[in-house]
Amino acid sequence: MAFRDISDVYDRFNNAEAYMDWFGLMFQLLPQGTQRFLDLGCGTGLLTQMLAALADEAVGIDVDSGMIDKALKAETVENLHFEQMDMTTLTFADESFTLLTAFLDTLCFLPNLASIKQTLAEAYRVLKPGGLFVFDVWQPEQMTDVFDGFNYSDVDEKGALLWHSFCTSEEEPYQVEHYLTVFDERESGFYERLETTLTERTYELETYRQALMQVGFAEANIQLLDEAAWEQYPEFAGRFVFIVEK
Repeated sequence: MAFRDISDVYDRFNNAEAYMDWFGLMFQLLPQGTQRFLDLGCGTGLLTQMLAALADEAVGIDVDSGMIDKALKAETVENLHFEQMDMTTLTFADESFTLLTAFLDTLCFLPNLASIKQTLAEAYRVLKPGGLFVFDVWQPEQMTDVFDGFNYSDVDEKGALLWHSFCTSEEEPYQVEHYLTVFDERESGFYERLETTLTERTYELETYRQALMQVGFAEANIQLLDEAAWEQYPEFAGRFVFIVEK
């Protein structure tokens, strides 16, 4: 995973308007007075800044130095700060947050199921009793039916993006690699070619349920956003959206 290779152009080719679906969901879910909020895998921090409006204090973390550098430069909200940190080994104290999020398939970029379970365990540890952990992951069919052979391109006034995706592993059938190429205009008028490969994987729904229960979340407190909500939140299509209470 090398988001840092495209961190300078990430926001230009990302659909920021789509973040309103995640913001809208959290606005509906959260009671007034959410005290402390942690966003896992915050990237450049745009969505984290939006969600910070719903909390007294907000923290965004990401393991990628390039993405965190961009987030820190754009840090404009008084109750928000960013840190470079691995979500599998959080440095926060036990029961220190009332809300955790991991949006935009953040957990799918982890290298294996063991690291996902470790992240879920850390989420359980730092979440206060009664707090919420809201996250999304791709459904298996998104990998096999949509991303395998997926092609996309985009342009703006300063460059272009080419994106190709393929399923890459028979051993892990729900693993895909995204090959991204960006042409970015420099002051000289020439274009720099930037390339990176991002690997994502997902698992069956029951695998996530079992992992959540193994780290301590009660089965009765694990909810899944109904697919009927996709009409209201189209960006959730193809995802499992979990709403989990400690």
